[in-house]
Amino acid sequence: MITRSPAADVAELNSYVGRQQELAAVGRLLVDARLITLTGPGGVGKTRLAVRATREAAGSFPDGVVFVPLADLRDAALLPHTVAERLGLRDTSGQPTPRTIVSYLRDRRLLLILDNCEHLVDGCVELVSAILTASRDVTVLTTSRQSLGLPGEHLVTVRPLPVPGDDMALSVEQLGSYDGVRLFLDRAQAVWPAFRVTPDNSGDLVRLIRQLEGLPLAIELAAVRVRVLSPRQISERLHQHGADVLIRKSHSASERQQSLRATIDWSYHLCSPAEQRLWARAAVFAGSFDLPAAEEVCGGDGLGRDEIVDLIHGLVDKSVLVREDHTDEVRYRLLESLREYGADRLAQTGELNRLRHRHFTWLAELTTAFATYWTGPEQVSWVRRLRREHANLRAAAEFGLSQPAQANTTLRILWQTREYFAIRGLETELRMWLDRALAIAPDDAPDRVMALTADAMLAGVQKDIGAAAGRLAEARDLAERGVDELLAAWVAWGTAYVALVRTDTPTVIRESAAASAVFAARGMQGPHLAALGVNGVATGLSGDVPAGRATLATVVRLSRQLGEYYQRSAALMLLARLELVSGDLAAAERAGRDGADASARLDNAFMGALCTETLAWIAALDGRPERAALLFGATDAWYGAGGVAPRRSPLEADLHARSLARARAALGDTAFDRGYRQGYELPRADVLHYAQHNEFPGEPQREAGGLTRRETEIAHLVAQGLTSRDIAAKLVISPRTVETHVDHILGKLGFTNRAQIAAWLADAHGAPRSTTG
Repeated sequence: MITRSPAADVAELNSYVGRQQELAAVGRLLVDARLITLTGPGGVGKTRLAVRATREAAGSFPDGVVFVPLADLRDAALLPHTVAERLGLRDTSGQPTPRTIVSYLRDRRLLLILDNCEHLVDGCVELVSAILTASRDVTVLTTSRQSLGLPGEHLVTVRPLPVPGDDMALSVEQLGSYDGVRLFLDRAQAVWPAFRVTPDNSGDLVRLIRQLEGLPLAIELAAVRVRVLSPRQISERLHQHGADVLIRKSHSASERQQSLRATIDWSYHLCSPAEQRLWARAAVFAGSFDLPAAEEVCGGDGLGRDEIVDLIHGLVDKSVLVREDHTDEVRYRLLESLREYGADRLAQTGELNRLRHRHFTWLAELTTAFATYWTGPEQVSWVRRLRREHANLRAAAEFGLSQPAQANTTLRILWQTREYFAIRGLETELRMWLDRALAIAPDDAPDRVMALTADAMLAGVQKDIGAAAGRLAEARDLAERGVDELLAAWVAWGTAYVALVRTDTPTVIRESAAASAVFAARGMQGPHLAALGVNGVATGLSGDVPAGRATLATVVRLSRQLGEYYQRSAALMLLARLELVSGDLAAAERAGRDGADASARLDNAFMGALCTETLAWIAALDGRPERAALLFGATDAWYGAGGVAPRRSPLEADLHARSLARARAALGDTAFDRGYRQGYELPRADVLHYAQHNEFPGEPQREAGGLTRRETEIAHLVAQGLTSRDIAAKLVISPRTVETHVDHILGKLGFTNRAQIAAWLADAHGAPRSTTG
């Protein structure tokens, strides 16, 4: 009987960290699967996972577990010999063959592990196929950067370890829940027992772990450096010198694991020349990319566009490219270490600058399409698309800033994506890019006026009125030189926007009307609606409330016709504030809730904050302090996350102070702070749902019949004979929302009409019945 086990072959010289889900997955497959392949990039920990998983499952294989390391085997002809040797076999001819191995394993119940098959795929396929065909109870587990592609093969993708996100503020204790941090700490303390994660070094440690992208080999190589360097110093040197910093000399590690560079070299030489070329060219993408982008940027010059899909398949199969599954598409990315390696290869061939230019051109065309089709029914998908391309957007901007000849295109990329940056709450970032681009662009750059206007508006949002005025003055001077009506309209629009921040109502009305007329005549729906919206609120605040209300209602109507949400949410927010100032709290609430709904469709953090802030004021002034406290907390959290100070006019600042004081006085400090903290900590989606419906998504069912509190409330109003419109007015929600609740009530109770709801309540509570439908 064979009794070899992985423990006898691969001693675990240090502790095993994380991978609980992967261990469970492999453990389940070892019960009844015949062929399992662990795939993933070099250094991700496939071998360690295989060793640990099979050690735990060894008792299920009476004839033992045999581990066959193949990393150092170069000649595929020696594969049968190597496997036979591990099995303890010798053929009478002196040279074992697949037939010898198959004959020996035919009647055995055994687990055979072939470790690092990627460079011997063809030989492994032949051998494994023969073994599985001839035997009934042999299970084969392989580790490989490329799958074998055999029928019945079960793939387990071994991904990098989880690491904290770049936008997470975590305590030292919370950091310990991330496997990437735990692995670093474990390995660092092995060489420097005094090392600890502290509040002082936690930020540097998170930054370092993110640089290493959770790759276990890279984390282990970096942790060794703690003997002589701090996490910050390791991070800085890694940024300056790349993977060459992560070199170790160890008698226990194979040559290819002595450095991260050698591990990547190993993967590179397993690729075909065409795959190597695509790997290098794909390095110009930052973050992820999709197939059309790869075809556009990487195709040509030796790589046919129709070849790209097959080459991507090969690189995914070899664990060079990581596949990312999204709701509506599949994307791909290189781990940062592989991307840097590819960029080095690209530089060696003299193609780096040319490919970066192609990437820049592709991104410019993408953002032009965004600007062209933005104001329409595709808004949600466009925001989703640019979110996924944000890293590429940054890379393109960086390249454009390094190429004076591309200064105007860089300006165009930036100002055309202003709405996207606004939705993300990234005004500070966009302003930084614009300032840098404007500094290198010539005065006669065709897009300079639009970029100056966009920059002025961003400065206005951030209350940097002096900078805004300076940008507008320069833009106005350039527009007047060219006597261009459209350029003048852009300047007028920027002037109106900044004037709104300064509460200069006459200027807002005059300039926004001028801009809106030109934009409308040119068919520029987005800018037209934006200018019309600020014109409406300024008109209303100037004293002509009916005219202002009518203008804002026009914006809402037109935006609905276009199927867009961005201008709709802004107009509804402005309408809510206008109605609030005029004293119609019910109308203000309806507009505010509809605005929150529109902003939620786009995940528009900044507009969502403005809507919830408005709804907080309304709730406080309307005697609902609990709701107000929660919405105040949520609003402040969103402003803080976006790094944008609230842009309140004196009138709005007074409203804010009065409503905040009223809610706090009504609740008392303790209860107010508790509600505020709840809102501050709630996920944005939950807050927006609460803002619209006054209940949380998935709120526990607490009332009779399985109804939520809101549904019970509506059921009682239905029983009183109120119509959906009456109920909507009473609860300050839309009639459509009421109808949705009524449908849910009928479904939960098994009823078909409203009269049955009234009868049910009468039977349950002794209430008088109503037969009103």
